Parts: sequence; C-alpha cells; structure tokens
Amino acid sequence: DVQVETGDKATPYKPNGMDEEKFGAKASRQAEIMPDVKVFKTVKAPVIDGDLSDFPKESKVDAFLFKNKPSEEKTVAWIACDERNLYLAFRYFAPDLSKVKTDKAARDTMQIYSPECIEMLFDPTGSRKNYYQLAVNAGNNQADCGLGRNAGWNGQWESAVRLNPKDSSVDYEIAIPLSNFADA
Repeated sequence: DVQVETGDKATPYKPNGMDEEKFGAKASRQAEIMPDVKVFKTVKAPVIDGDLSDFPKESKVDAFLFKNKPSEEKTVAWIACDERNLYLAFRYFAPDLSKVKTDKAARDTMQIYSPECIEMLFDPTGSRKNYYQLAVNAGNNQADCGLGRNAGWNGQWESAVRLNPKDSSVDYEIAIPLSNFADA
C-alpha cells in the first residue's frame, strides 16, 4: 500500500474506504506509519521492457502492508515520473519461479488477479472514495477500472513483465500517462 502525493511534505497515511473493503483495515484508526518516499523526476524515461537495470532507483519502497501488517512476501518498488508519465517498477521475489503462472488472458478478466498480480489504486483527488484500479500479472495481462469502478474504462498504459532467474524474481515495469487521471 503506497500513498503517492504531490508536494514537499506527505500527509500521514490513514487507512481509507478502499483499505477497509480490500483488507479489513479500519479507516478510523491510524495505520503503521509507512516511510515517506519522494518521487523524483527523471530526465530519461525508462524503457518499459521488464528489465529494471535502466529504471531510476532514487525512490525506493520496500515496506508494504497486507491486512495492515508488514507483508510476508518480499517486494521492492521504485517510483519515478516525468512531465507526462508516472513510472513504476516492482520486483516480487518468488520462492519458486517455475510455479509462476504466465498464461495469456483477455484484458479485464478475473484470471488476471493471480498471486503474482500487481494491483495499483490511484485516488488523484484524495477523496478516499473514488479511484482508478490498474492490475498486471506475471503474464503481462492487464485489467483496469475507472472512477466509480467503471469496468468499461480502458486506461492507456504500458507494462512489461520479465521472469528474472538471477534474483529469483518477477520484475514489472509500468508507464502510466498522467492524462489517464484528467477526468478525476
């Protein structure tokens, strides 16, 4: 769970309605404080190919919550942006890469929500009620919903996924044009 904001100082993270619905966290109590992460502007956009070697590494996130507790699965993420895009990279350390499912699936189907799925929720207005939901799995299959869980919304975004035997990880790279959130 990562809260990304613009500005120089982050507001304290509190569970919201999305957290309560998905993870059972109560919006009325403060969650464990997650470390602030400053998102740096990158001069050169990373190539979205699943190879994280060219991804800007200044903004690292390695503390994730699941059901309001530290996640048992090790994952590292990096965040960067430029004038037009938000860039995300995730490295999920898989206990056994041979068990990672990389089957192809149609866009926006429930098959995408597998154990190796990266799911991102964006609330650009800070309403804590309406959000965009984007997901990509290890087969590089995408699903997304617009505001109000609009399943007919198909955002314009790019992803690439690579199995990385050297680090025993599934590596995800994502570029999301900020224009996707212009109607928020």
